Amino acid sequence: MGHANFHPLSSTLSHFQHGDEDAHLCAYNVALDELGLRFRWDAATLRSVVTDSDEKQAIANYLTTHQAYLLKAYDVEFLSQLILDKKNQRFQTGSELAVSRYV
Repeated sequence: MGHANFHPLSSTLSHFQHGDEDAHLCAYNVALDELGLRFRWDAATLRSVVTDSDEKQAIANYLTTHQAYLLKAYDVEFLSQLILDKKNQRFQTGSELAVSRYV
């Protein structure tokens, strides 16, 4: 899926236009599963959530709006960074490819 354009320090999803949307979606859903979170994203949710260049802030906005109950136990900054780090880890290693059931 052409992960060569992915830079681990990049927080933008501009590479979606290069056909990596499915890979990012899978990476997010694997990360959410590994963290024990009970929600998953579909492609429409991913596109609506991550609309700007600050991926961590986009995740925080989603959590605040759609998963506010989690913020009673976790700090939004901590949880959004944890999700982003885990997603980037999955994306970098290609682990999301083994779990295509999340697409």
